[in-house]
Amino acid sequence: MLVPAPQGKRCLVLLEKREPEEKPLPKIEDIKTNGDRILLVLSPDKRVPPEEAERLFNAISEKNNFCVVTGDGTDLAKLEDKVRRIWATAKVVQEDGGERSPNLAELEEEAETAEFEFNSALINLFNRAYYPARLPKGTEGLAYAALKLVERRSKDGGPATIDGEAAVEEALSATGASKLIVDLSAEQTLSSLRTRAEDQLWGTTERKTRWKDVEERAISNVRWTWLPPRGLDEIKRVALANGQWRDSGDGYVEKGPFPAAKTSVKVVTRSYDDQTGVATIELTATDAGPNGKVHFAQTSDVSAKSPIVPDLIMERDDTVLWFIAVDPDGRHETGEPVKWTNTLTLTYEPREVMRKRSVALTVRPRGRIRWNTDGTNPREGKPYTVPIQIEGDGEVKIYAYAEDAGVETQRTFTIRSVAAGVIQINPDKPVLLKKRQKIASTKDVFTMLKALKVAHGKIRSSLSATVGQGDVNATTRSHGAFRPGRRDQRSSGFGRALQVASGRLEQHPERARARAQRATEGKEAQHRPLEE
Repeated sequence: MLVPAPQGKRCLVLLEKREPEEKPLPKIEDIKTNGDRILLVLSPDKRVPPEEAERLFNAISEKNNFCVVTGDGTDLAKLEDKVRRIWATAKVVQEDGGERSPNLAELEEEAETAEFEFNSALINLFNRAYYPARLPKGTEGLAYAALKLVERRSKDGGPATIDGEAAVEEALSATGASKLIVDLSAEQTLSSLRTRAEDQLWGTTERKTRWKDVEERAISNVRWTWLPPRGLDEIKRVALANGQWRDSGDGYVEKGPFPAAKTSVKVVTRSYDDQTGVATIELTATDAGPNGKVHFAQTSDVSAKSPIVPDLIMERDDTVLWFIAVDPDGRHETGEPVKWTNTLTLTYEPREVMRKRSVALTVRPRGRIRWNTDGTNPREGKPYTVPIQIEGDGEVKIYAYAEDAGVETQRTFTIRSVAAGVIQINPDKPVLLKKRQKIASTKDVFTMLKALKVAHGKIRSSLSATVGQGDVNATTRSHGAFRPGRRDQRSSGFGRALQVASGRLEQHPERARARAQRATEGKEAQHRPLEE
């Protein structure tokens, strides 16, 4: 609280139960207003607004960053008398033995009376809160709201106190002033404040402005309302989340409205079969509305007249595909085509007949191959048309290049030397066992399956199993690739067929064979397209 000191300087009276202490305060013109919002308590005078408050307002640029609590009277001496009475009562209690004082009851009553009279004087003295505003005549200055200091009993039954901060908030947030907003939880409030910020804190014509400038205008423009701590950042966060503002990432923020985003297609290759060159593609239309359609073509002139993808997950062996998304509702403009490229896989197969070697090159799914053996740029090598004949018995490297529709790949293949009477094994190539294997015992079956599992082997042709002996037996078959140890639809179906065959064979041999045959036929029909 500010009261006049005997020398005419301003001073602060500390309202504690000890002798009042006077501390000099900075001069009005020395108060810093470019940081957090500040609250000044000034000695009341009869001017509206108070003379020193008006002088401060006219001297600073951060005119919207302070408020003043004062009154409309000048009887400040009475308040100082009440403070001294409170201090004197507390000192007597201390000198008279404190809580052991024989006059404790009388002194406590005197202290309560002094505090009551002080609170009453304080309530009557400070009754106005001045804040920056646009005045009725169009000028900028300090307006005031009625300040109602109220004495309240504490919840724990302690002495009555006056919550000055709550009283100031109530005065500034009242309908008449509407200078302070204390609750930003309502979506409507944030939307209104965003619109107000665009009008008052942006430049006159700019859609894009520096956020630091917005913060500076918030403490300078008296039309801008006051918010809780970091309230302006909360407005920004919600506006960015709703797409109403955009953060450029360089300290600038752009306000909307923005044109609707153009459509696009997200293309992800989920899997690729290097044996066939077939890729599984997953497509997602973005910014195309709830009814968006994806069109595709093999050239970049794809349009809304191009075929629509039959499924957003598709298998294709095309080298290049182009996609566009179209919003049939017309809310989003059609964006640029999106190019997807497949993978080219170069493979080789060395052959040796009568100690004459040759190498066949293949590219999947398609492409033109060039090659050489001298290590120069294979792009400029010989076109591949027939298997390459290898001269001599030494090791040879083939440098191969393949291209199709602008997609390229390169590989270097090492053809091992030929040694008389010695079989050369390439450790980089998998073993392919073409001879059909027949395993008679259950033990040997499990031994073979275990070995295949350890070697990550795969059965590429049909697999059959017979349960029973002699005329009492049932056979089930599975077509297509089968990987031991991997649970998939094919292996589980094959297992179910075995269960049907073995579970009923002993009791009903003929019925079991028929049931197993039906189960097998169902799996054959289901897996035949995969095999083809």
